[in-house]
Amino acid sequence: MKTSNTSVMLCFIFFISTLSISCSTHSSPNQEPIYAVKLQHNTIKFWVKSSGCTKPDDFDLTTEDSGQYYTVGLVRNKKDHCRRMPTMIAISYPLQQGDSKPMYLSNPLKHWPR
Repeated sequence: MKTSNTSVMLCFIFFISTLSISCSTHSSPNQEPIYAVKLQHNTIKFWVKSSGCTKPDDFDLTTEDSGQYYTVGLVRNKKDHCRRMPTMIAISYPLQQGDSKPMYLSNPLKHWPR
């Protein structure tokens, strides 16, 4: 059975992020729930909920280097006041990490209701 590197990386990120949620001691009340995340090359992509007015500028990507690992978070700085039916949108950010330290996601992960 052949497994792609992307699939392995996504499983690793999911595992690490679920650990980080339970171990996080400094979470912000504005941290956006994440519905999916993908790490590819030097880019991280988050899927978040939008009611029609969410833009990438509505978020700040937070990164912290503890020396042994990185903590990455997505903080919403502007609410989406539109009233369209909620949908998921993808927001991408470049990552500047140069080494292969583990990465923790500080945001809560949620399941998208169908």
